[in-house]
Amino acid sequence: MKRWFVCLCILAILLPIYAEAEEKTYIVRLESPPISLYSGEGAELKPVFEELNMYAVSESQLDSLSNVVYAVPTLPIELYDTEALNDKKFSAQWNLPMVGMLDAWRWRLNGAGVRVAVIDSGADVEHEDIKDRVVAKKNYTSPDTEDVTDNDLHGTSVAGIISAVSNNGYGVAGISQAELVILKMFDYGGDTDWLVQAIRDAVYEYDCDVINLSLGVTGGTEEERQPLQEAIQAALDAGVIVVAAVGNNTSADDSNAIRYPAAYEGVIGVGGVDGGKKHVASSVVNETVDLCAPGKDIWTTYPGGKVAQRSGTSFATPHVSAAAAIAKAIQPEMTSLEFETLVCETASVLDDEEYDTTFGWGLLDIKALTEALCKKQKISQFSRIFTTEETVYADFRNYSGEEITDGALLWK
Repeated sequence: MKRWFVCLCILAILLPIYAEAEEKTYIVRLESPPISLYSGEGAELKPVFEELNMYAVSESQLDSLSNVVYAVPTLPIELYDTEALNDKKFSAQWNLPMVGMLDAWRWRLNGAGVRVAVIDSGADVEHEDIKDRVVAKKNYTSPDTEDVTDNDLHGTSVAGIISAVSNNGYGVAGISQAELVILKMFDYGGDTDWLVQAIRDAVYEYDCDVINLSLGVTGGTEEERQPLQEAIQAALDAGVIVVAAVGNNTSADDSNAIRYPAAYEGVIGVGGVDGGKKHVASSVVNETVDLCAPGKDIWTTYPGGKVAQRSGTSFATPHVSAAAAIAKAIQPEMTSLEFETLVCETASVLDDEEYDTTFGWGLLDIKALTEALCKKQKISQFSRIFTTEETVYADFRNYSGEEITDGALLWK
């Protein structure tokens, strides 16, 4: 009896301490930059998006702040995956030919030099298929460390679909050769303050061309989501292409609820199809679906140097982000809206209707996308040569209007 009494006393002491440690965090936007990063209470204001005068504060700090435009609690973030771990495999990447990637490779279109921010749960940056692609990393869940270990087993797989090193005799091939910026804002959970900071840094610190968001927010009010919307808009205004998962209907009570940021104008919302180009049952059906991509049993990288099959709109989304990287390499000044228009116009229609809320405008078609871009930019493409003793043959796609021979080239 005494032992129970002692335990209850300890709990009575610890519970208030725990409650204080778990004090709710708010995102505040101020009318003007603060004179100091310390509130009237002496507590530090944590920058979230300084260019927008946006800071994270504890609930107890709110009364000490002035010139507040709004103050909203942070919202929880969801990752949109359904788990299916399998053994290592390389030859079963059916998703690559389905989206026309092999043709783009033939014409040497791979997005090399373009930067993609993977804002997610971190990544296994020592993975043989990823390590040579990572150019920067940051951990928002624990700012005192640069460790971006992928505890949620999610971001590594997203990164691999975008840009796993190909033709290295290991693991899988990524769709592009884009550079990866790994921004960890999810670690057994995540809130909008970390997400907003990561979006800000992707644009202003790491000069990313594309942002991949295989995650989203379902709950909260429009006011509470305002910091996220403003951060997304700032990225779009800076010319960054933003791609987001529309979500899985297993992750919310309302199976087809609207997810953010996929719902925001200018963001490309991605749903999922399977190997038979059929709708993946877990992929939400609503007006946020702009187009779809392979999202079931996708072979990709996995923490611990492994490969695995992954399912969910989380893994459909990086197909489109990789396509955006390839598009940015061809037309660097392309905006998110321009990319959204072109990638939807060139998508393969999967239903009788031109647009529906299941497939959006259709299935991602990187072959059609790159052909349209090269025609628009008047770029001539050279793919390969093969020779006989007297003749050199070359394959060209001539969009420039210049004199280029499209057949056999005599070589003396």
